[in-house]
Amino acid sequence: WIHASWGDGFEAAVTPEGTAITTSQHGQLHAMDANGVPIAMHPPTAGAEWHSWIALQRGEPNLLLACGKQLIRSFDDGNTWQPIFIPKMRDAQAEVVYRAFVSDQQPDIIYAYVLQQDDPVHPAIWRTLNAREPDPTQVRWEKLPALPVEAWIASIVIDDDNPEKCWILLNHGRS
Repeated sequence: WIHASWGDGFEAAVTPEGTAITTSQHGQLHAMDANGVPIAMHPPTAGAEWHSWIALQRGEPNLLLACGKQLIRSFDDGNTWQPIFIPKMRDAQAEVVYRAFVSDQQPDIIYAYVLQQDDPVHPAIWRTLNAREPDPTQVRWEKLPALPVEAWIASIVIDDDNPEKCWILLNHGRS
């Protein structure tokens, strides 16, 4: 057993090469090799709130995402980072990218679950179809229509054949 991190905002992802990337509360990122030896990471802060979600899409290269006041990406297992989505710049009511959901089959597709200011049960959902665009300023996002119910989003599953279609699993209590 290897102790990876602390906090109830904990999340982990393991790259195909065996690097474990973990988070702890407030957006702190950590990395270690398969033997538990720490690997230096120098991520900019994503400005995360209590929970700090990450997502990994395996590919060539791997895409690692960290959520917070901005959504940041890394193509080199966390050595360098680029902001690709700052919701406050697109919507004054947007507060934080709470989670990002990445398509397993189509590497350019990400759905972002964005909490609205003072209104967590009416989240906004944003989508990009070009997440791997080399120039991070050219990653295009569109805000999707509002959900018809009040709830927290537990998960978003993206249709492999049609990236404009997804299933949203809701939770009426905070998870």
